[in-house]
Amino acid sequence: MSDHEYPGPDRRKLPRVPDITEAQIALMVEEEVERRMHKLEERLMMHMDVKFGQLHRLISDAFPNGDPHGHRAYHELQIKQAHGWDKIKADLVSKFLTGGLWVAAGWLAFVVWQAFKESVNR
Repeated sequence: MSDHEYPGPDRRKLPRVPDITEAQIALMVEEEVERRMHKLEERLMMHMDVKFGQLHRLISDAFPNGDPHGHRAYHELQIKQAHGWDKIKADLVSKFLTGGLWVAAGWLAFVVWQAFKESVNR
């Protein structure tokens, strides 16, 4: 045996590998890629389900009784009541200013009347 010969078992005793076409290899590669992509997609979906579950718990825990809609309705009621109080205060200020102007006009009329009476009586 020379230095360049294969020292392993006799090649005639090895099982013969069937011939595989390029189309078959391409199909096997495609199937393996599809299998791995499906596996990655499942992992991604599980990860997103976990993250959405955590987000849902975070949002639910942020509101009383886990009810964001009730929380919003409560704030809308508070805003409506605040607008009502603002309207009442604006009406009170308006009435007060109107009353003040009437008192000032009455006082001015009284002063002018007194001055007129004194000028007539002289």
